[in-house]
Amino acid sequence: MVYLKLHEIMQKIGYVQRDQKIDMGSKGSYNAVTEGRILQKIRPLLIEYGLVIVPEEVTKLEKTGSVTTLAMKYRVIDVTDGDQITISSIGQGSSTGDKGAGAAMTYAGKYALMKTLLLETGDDPDKRSDVKINEELDELSVLAQKITEEIKLLQNGDKINAETANAMIKYINAHKTDKAVLREAETSVQKLKTQTGV
Repeated sequence: MVYLKLHEIMQKIGYVQRDQKIDMGSKGSYNAVTEGRILQKIRPLLIEYGLVIVPEEVTKLEKTGSVTTLAMKYRVIDVTDGDQITISSIGQGSSTGDKGAGAAMTYAGKYALMKTLLLETGDDPDKRSDVKINEELDELSVLAQKITEEIKLLQNGDKINAETANAMIKYINAHKTDKAVLREAETSVQKLKTQTGV
């Protein structure tokens, strides 16, 4: 009965309005749909139709820089007859601390629901042209270069030692396409400049 119930739920859910503005600094902003908005739409219907969704297995977990990627399997169970199916999803979360895996799991869960029920939010990754992606990469490259130059100025002014400067530059070069890492590095360098009176 799981497929039948999911089909009936799909007929009841309409468009899901994006409810969060994501600030991208100098690049502007865009609107996204949050997990909370998805759950507001879906959870009451899952309860009404007697379906539960259980995270079952992490099939992949890796961290590159500040980005954690995981692949998840979820089991959808009909509580009335025990019928069940498994759905899969992938999520990414950006955090230099310990929140990357949690963010990735939230993302994976949100998209598992959205793609299983074919929810329309207005998001379409195909609308991002190669030109736009290349522009974003160019902007990140310029930012990485700017931060590197500021680190070298701190080193030349004897505000940080060569070992620290080289480690920072190496880290930036290794993550020069990761916007979150570069923004964090930029903030750290600005703090160093303030502390050292540059």
